[in-house]
Amino acid sequence: MKTIRNIVCAGTLLLAFSAFAQDDLWGDAVVSKPKVVEQPKPAPAPQPAPAPAPVQQAKPAPAPQPAPAPAPVQQAKPAPAPQPAPAPVPVQQAEPAPAPQPAPAPAPVQQAEPAPAPQPAPQPVAKPVEKPAPAAKEVAAAPAAPAKASSDSGMKRFWAGLIVAGTYNDFHGTKFGFDNIESGEGYQLKVKGADDVMANYWGIGANVGLSGLFLINSYFGVRADLALASRRGDGESDVSVRLYWDDETRQPEKSDIKMKYYVRQMNIDVPLALRFMFPSRVYLEAGPMMSFNLYSKTKFSVTDIYGTEEFREHDCFDVFEFATVYGIGGMRPIGKTMLDIGLRFVYGITALSDADDSPKTWQWQFNIAFWFI
Repeated sequence: MKTIRNIVCAGTLLLAFSAFAQDDLWGDAVVSKPKVVEQPKPAPAPQPAPAPAPVQQAKPAPAPQPAPAPAPVQQAKPAPAPQPAPAPVPVQQAEPAPAPQPAPAPAPVQQAEPAPAPQPAPQPVAKPVEKPAPAAKEVAAAPAAPAKASSDSGMKRFWAGLIVAGTYNDFHGTKFGFDNIESGEGYQLKVKGADDVMANYWGIGANVGLSGLFLINSYFGVRADLALASRRGDGESDVSVRLYWDDETRQPEKSDIKMKYYVRQMNIDVPLALRFMFPSRVYLEAGPMMSFNLYSKTKFSVTDIYGTEEFREHDCFDVFEFATVYGIGGMRPIGKTMLDIGLRFVYGITALSDADDSPKTWQWQFNIAFWFI
């Protein structure tokens, strides 16, 4: 009876342990479910269904193991029946036997669970494969950008705006003097300081108008201006005249004469210059300039011991004047506009009038052009 009781007790313990082991495995299976749910894609969701299959296979494995356990208990039957004391000894030995059984049962079941774990690995791999595709497009577009920058196709060709200039006006080639006065009968004249009474002439003027620049390429361009030019200036000379008589009884006479010369002009200047530009935006330019006279006025006064006498004349200069222009300057972009600052030298080729002693003009111009078109 004890043997049967021991067998029943052992079987009950095995069934309880197997049920406990099944609860643990089920708990592990339940824990594995949220791992699959956390995956962003819905495709792996139906995969946890095969998970309980290995749990069912583990059930029959522990069931046959309790059968051999009572075999050693039957060997104790030949022992004498009247001895009750030794009977519990084998029962105590049978109790420790089920203790080592839990180790092999849960171990293989828990190791089988990591199999579904590697499934999320292919999911992140698919995402980086899609990202390189747009990167390749950017690399392909990159070499096309420098090709445009290296050419002059994107450069603005035409600029237009306003010009303002301050001028220094002067004359050259003048021979307006009295050093060639001939002596008369009974007297002789000696003049000093009258070889060119306009040698000290100079003045300041101003130009205002329109300016345009056409860029042929990055190094060459053509600039043209249309400006209203105001020129004015004056000069002063001191002339000393000595009069010697042929009659020695008469004393020589001396007279100091002061001469003033005043000129005013209003012209339209049209310079056309070819420009060479350096990479640093510094340029050199040269070309012709045509000037059309709109208004001219001269005033000449002579002061001596007898008083002051003035001579005035209007529109005394020719309508057309030709000169050459040489300049240096620099350009600076300001947003969508351009600022040009330069210094020009204007050298007159033709005289201001048809008179033999008519002067020619020369100028220094400090000009600023602001191109906003």
